[in-house]
Amino acid sequence: MLKINRLKSSIEKLGYHYSVLDYLKSLVIYSLLLSAVSLAHKLKWQFAVLLILTVVLLLPFIIYAQFSYTFEFQRFNDYCLYLKQMTIQYKTHKKIKSALLQTAEAFKDNTSRMHGCILKAIEDIEDGEDFETALMNIERHYCNSYILKLHSYMVLGEQIGGDNVYQALNNVDFEDWQSDVIRFQNQKNNVKKTNIYFTLLSVSISLFCLYMFPLDLMKNLFSLTQFQLITFLYFEMLIIAYTLVTCGLNGKWISRKE
Repeated sequence: MLKINRLKSSIEKLGYHYSVLDYLKSLVIYSLLLSAVSLAHKLKWQFAVLLILTVVLLLPFIIYAQFSYTFEFQRFNDYCLYLKQMTIQYKTHKKIKSALLQTAEAFKDNTSRMHGCILKAIEDIEDGEDFETALMNIERHYCNSYILKLHSYMVLGEQIGGDNVYQALNNVDFEDWQSDVIRFQNQKNNVKKTNIYFTLLSVSISLFCLYMFPLDLMKNLFSLTQFQLITFLYFEMLIIAYTLVTCGLNGKWISRKE
């Protein structure tokens, strides 16, 4: 129960709702799948229980990795949409507040933190805060070199104006960075998909090998302790490998240094 509460707390810190019932549903699905595979491979119930206990231990990491991926994907989209909208809106209106107001409209149906950060920046500007302080509301939660550069150009434009400043916004060339991030994440997703295909293929091959021979011949094999142990270890390694790939390839999409 302590581990479930930690998982629930970690997911809610990402901004998503997660309950013990959600966890139990996932656990039941995974347990039923493992039970079916164990039954098909004639594993004794003791080994089937050990496999399910392995899933109980590893499932929180798998679930958190799934939510973490969704969170990072959303943040990346927030970065890209903000950079695109603020560049266009500032070139059009030539005022930070106006650009923020228009950009906030693009995020009003978005459940991410960015919308609230933009509204807080607008509120601070209306309360008389300087632009650097107001924009810190965004930089505090969404910060990389492109956003910092965009903000510095906009503040400079408010201070001295001039078309050169507006043209300088073209230097915030984030499209190549956006393409690189998407390409890299697609490569990681391909590895994850390959891992899933490999796991399914491995189970299919093992089933084929077991049932391609006459049942009378296989009965003695199913009862052997060596067969039971090797089959158990085989599925144990598949479960651990699946978890390692799923979690290991799941990290932050954006660095503050980018």
